Amino acid sequence: MAGKTLLNERWLTPAHIEKSREEKSMKMKLGTMAVAAVMAASPVMADLVFPSLSYRTGPYAAGGIPFADGYADYMNLLNARDGGIGGVMTNVLEC
Repeated sequence: MAGKTLLNERWLTPAHIEKSREEKSMKMKLGTMAVAAVMAASPVMADLVFPSLSYRTGPYAAGGIPFADGYADYMNLLNARDGGIGGVMTNVLEC
């Protein structure tokens, strides 16, 4: 049969093959856009984020508040004195 090929025991016409090429091209474009979006967002994600799992209320507040404040102060000291950790600024998020 001229103009047809056998793929997975199915006869495909040149139109089917062209459609497959278009799908691959679209997948490549979407993949490229996804990589570009991640690269564009990378300066935003440049901070080192450390969670502060602190107790500010309840029976553990007496020890939790000073610890959480000291933890945040130390991270601020690292940012001010050393320019962060390895030159990357730190950010403390309280949970």
